[in-house]
Amino acid sequence: MRSAQAMRSPLVKLLTSRLLILTGALTSIALGLRLSHSTSTLEAFAGAFLFLSGVQVALWAFGIRLELLANTSSDTPPGFQDEGGNFFIPEQPTHDKEWIEKRLRGLQKQLRYSEKRLESQLKSNLNEVEGRFKSISGHVMAESSIDPSNILKVTDKDKLIKAVSLCQDGYDMLSDVAGPSAFMALNNLVYYSCILNDVARGDFLLEKARLLLQAGQAHDSTDLILTASLAILRFADSQEDRKHAINILVAIMERSSTTDRQRREASSYLSILADSLTGSE
Repeated sequence: MRSAQAMRSPLVKLLTSRLLILTGALTSIALGLRLSHSTSTLEAFAGAFLFLSGVQVALWAFGIRLELLANTSSDTPPGFQDEGGNFFIPEQPTHDKEWIEKRLRGLQKQLRYSEKRLESQLKSNLNEVEGRFKSISGHVMAESSIDPSNILKVTDKDKLIKAVSLCQDGYDMLSDVAGPSAFMALNNLVYYSCILNDVARGDFLLEKARLLLQAGQAHDSTDLILTASLAILRFADSQEDRKHAINILVAIMERSSTTDRQRREASSYLSILADSLTGSE
């Protein structure tokens, strides 16, 4: 008859090895998610790689653990759970095969439930990473289709159209995600659609611009406010809305915390108003 210590050893080794692997995988996933939120394209790609690698290792370790538990013989119980779901080892070995199999089925059922929850969470996280990847790819492509010395001048319209499409795909995947990811994607979509001067979607872009303006003012994000103001100057028919956007841009230019890049952008956006007034004369 085996002692309790002898029965405990296989379970301890099994849990320890799998938990170590899962810990490393979850660390990789967490670091990957953190890096994927970076504004740096290189860091975002690195984050996506770490996240996907961590997911693969976690699923592998979790799958191996399920297989081992399923194939464990009744002579060496892998462990049991009390009513609270806590693992324990009987002080005395048991040879009640029916009891062991019942406990094992319950354990496997709980593991399958946990696996489904994990897969659901991983699917959501993968969706976010893919959405960020598409939005960032759209940003990189769009920047290469605009004149660096004049951000309102398009040098490759076809490429910019493709970039906006990528930004749209990224936003569609992130629109249900709470937090900065969705606003990052929306900012890219609205901004490059304004550069493209997509008048056909003007009403949609105005609606999203108001969301950006509200979020930008709530979180003091100058970049979101700039994009919203650009969209209003591009597509708003109301003189009151356009005047409000002008006042916002002037205020941004006068703020001491505004960067030189942001100040140049605000000045460029105000030039849209000057061009429209010149054209109307």
